[in-house]
Amino acid sequence: MDVTFASSGALSRAHYSIVCKVETAQSVHQADQFLALEVKTIHERLSRSSLSVKECKECLVMLMYIFTTASPGFLPVGSSDFALAHALNLVEAGKSIEDKRIGYLFCAELMPPQHELRLMMVNTLRKDLESCSPGRMCLALDNIVTFANEDISVRHPHIRRRAVLALRSLAVFNPDLLSQSSATIVARLQDRNEAVVGSALIAAAQLPSSDPSFSNARHVVNGLFSSVAISKSSAISLRVLHCLQGMGLSEGHVPFAIDLLNSFSSSREPALLLGIFRLLSQQTPSKLMEAEKTQGASCVGSIQNLLSSHDINDQYLYLACLTCIDPVVWAGTSPDSPLVLEGWEVERIMQFLESPDDSIRKMTLNLLTRIDPAIVEAYLTRALDGVDIQF
Repeated sequence: MDVTFASSGALSRAHYSIVCKVETAQSVHQADQFLALEVKTIHERLSRSSLSVKECKECLVMLMYIFTTASPGFLPVGSSDFALAHALNLVEAGKSIEDKRIGYLFCAELMPPQHELRLMMVNTLRKDLESCSPGRMCLALDNIVTFANEDISVRHPHIRRRAVLALRSLAVFNPDLLSQSSATIVARLQDRNEAVVGSALIAAAQLPSSDPSFSNARHVVNGLFSSVAISKSSAISLRVLHCLQGMGLSEGHVPFAIDLLNSFSSSREPALLLGIFRLLSQQTPSKLMEAEKTQGASCVGSIQNLLSSHDINDQYLYLACLTCIDPVVWAGTSPDSPLVLEGWEVERIMQFLESPDDSIRKMTLNLLTRIDPAIVEAYLTRALDGVDIQF
């Protein structure tokens, strides 16, 4: 071996020495003997109480060289286990990214899949993922790729959740990433952990309709809508609704949406109410009226309690929900659809034209214009008649 120590790239004289012995060995068997003796020497070095981080790093690098150079089967299975705890300590105690990288690499290369220290390794990955250091986070993500196993992919939902969110964020700059991972997103939509499902819903909302997995994702999200996901106590209810606003509520789930509205009628769940009304706005008037007839319930009737409220927020919510539904369904503008509102309800809506809130007055004018522009014309005429115009 003609390479000098200075130009060899070896971490230490000991590292350089074992490489020279192997390179100049007279036979493969002799090289293996050199490597086996060096394992014993390293074992002794790692057993010292005065072991420094630098020495630990050198020993681990040498061991990785030894176990990748030795003839297959020559070194007994498990003969590197004595160094695993030191590798994990290096990952934990290492102050530089280089130190932690060597510890991670040693575990990824030499730790058996079912080793008892596997869980400790996963917990260390978790700490680095949750750190504020970009270097540690990137190092952890790199090692998840090579260290992937059941402990990471199944037992630690926080990693699955962050992976999906990372894909979604990176897709802003490279949209192809989302399409390439669409099958994974669909799988995460069916995850047993609610937090993972929530992150998958955020990503699924960005899937283009041209994606091959779009219809499958839409089917799964619609299934979530009709499951326990939509409830007052569920953290992902709003995300399901937001996702469906882009993907579309399937016609078969419209009756369920109407039932939900009536179940929320006595509660104050403004975001859920408005979200469901926005979903129903995607349906044609004929389909919506058919579903109402089947369920024996009215969408507009389910929010009657908001109309009688004196709270200005309830009034705004009522008008916002009512605006989502085509007037054909509830205003009696068609011979086939009778007026759903009672007399006092019509009168109450007209009173909103005198509301002290500008937004409510504007929403009321827009709503009445959709029903019949003549109503607004008559109102404006009366209003102008009462104005004293002086020239």
